[in-house]
Amino acid sequence: PAPPFEVQSVSLESEKTVCAGEFSKISATVLPVESKDAVAWKSSDESVATVDENGFVCGVDVGETTVTVTAEYFGLTAG
Repeated sequence: PAPPFEVQSVSLESEKTVCAGEFSKISATVLPVESKDAVAWKSSDESVATVDENGFVCGVDVGETTVTVTAEYFGLTAG
């Protein structure tokens, strides 16, 4: 079922650096807060860093990647 409020925006905190073997949590903001839409996380290059369903990023190797978050029902993306 659709969330009770339509998502108007999705955003991520600013750029982060994560070294190989380290973890870091990235926070996403979905507005309005009342939307309760689920989000999906993705790393553009999992050989550099992976991201789990809670926004925890694990550095894998040297390089750059973009982590994106998408409001699943409404499809808005930030990253």
